[in-house]
Amino acid sequence: MQTTWFLKIRLPFPKVRSFKPGGHLDSEELIQRNTRKALATMNMLSSVGVNPSGFSKVLGTKFYAHIVRPQLEHGLAINRFTVSQLHALEEAQNSCIKKTYGARGKASTKVMLHISKLPLMSERVSILQAQFLFRSL
Repeated sequence: MQTTWFLKIRLPFPKVRSFKPGGHLDSEELIQRNTRKALATMNMLSSVGVNPSGFSKVLGTKFYAHIVRPQLEHGLAINRFTVSQLHALEEAQNSCIKKTYGARGKASTKVMLHISKLPLMSERVSILQAQFLFRSL
């Protein structure tokens, strides 16, 4: 990623390319960036004990819900997404939940999400968009 220098305080700022011409957000890049950040954070949390042999599964899920999931949710309220983009978000959430519970491969995460009372990411996108709409009224 290229950086540009801000002259007054001489700090590098990354050049953000998530805006398309016309001022629209690039939803594909937004999802990729959010997914990368969330998976990196989940890997870091896994190394400090948010894994099946560390903290309890309930506490690990709380760590996910309060630390990792907001990184996945960043910018979702102000954008529209295709079905494939929502599927990519679901896969990112599933891999984080599997890491917390110690599930492997193609294990289903429906029970894990139900036990931890976490909605699917597609439901969460709808909730965030509705909250954004109600706040704007």
